[in-house]
Amino acid sequence: RRAYVIFGVTAITLMMMAINGFIVAVAFPTIKQQFATNLSLVGWVFTGFFLCSTVVLPLAGKLSDGFGRKRIYLLSIGLFTAASLGCGLAPNVYALIACRMLQGIGAGAVQLSATGVVSDVFGARRQTALGLFSSIYPLGAILGPNIGGVLIEHLSWRAIFFVNLPLGVIVLILGFMLFPSSK
Repeated sequence: RRAYVIFGVTAITLMMMAINGFIVAVAFPTIKQQFATNLSLVGWVFTGFFLCSTVVLPLAGKLSDGFGRKRIYLLSIGLFTAASLGCGLAPNVYALIACRMLQGIGAGAVQLSATGVVSDVFGARRQTALGLFSSIYPLGAILGPNIGGVLIEHLSWRAIFFVNLPLGVIVLILGFMLFPSSK
């Protein structure tokens, strides 16, 4: 039973990372206008996130094995949530790009550590759990632009980052309380 709760927490986390990766796609025109900048710089808001999340994957896997999946998960969620606040408060496009890159580092590390946690808690049943787990990211990629459009239309482009704050704190607390201790 506890394994399924842990699966739920990691699934919510992975969904949050996927949604946030793609949520900015619909915000390009608004961000470009807000900061009076060009599309090349605004493109780095999207590209920087995925570049950093991809580059950090091998390192995050090694750190997760060495320092424990729970520790890396919690640090990564903390980094992602703090960077989300930085994105929402960004005074210019350069600060936004930098914070998005930090978000990407957190997101990449979370993906690997969360996958490791799921693998560990399901043991012999890990194939089924990881199969289900791998279907979450594509769903977030589909939902991200839709959620982003609603937030931008009814609130502001900054809301696409602030929405991560309460969810980030919740999964941080749940991960701390529920995940098995790091070895």
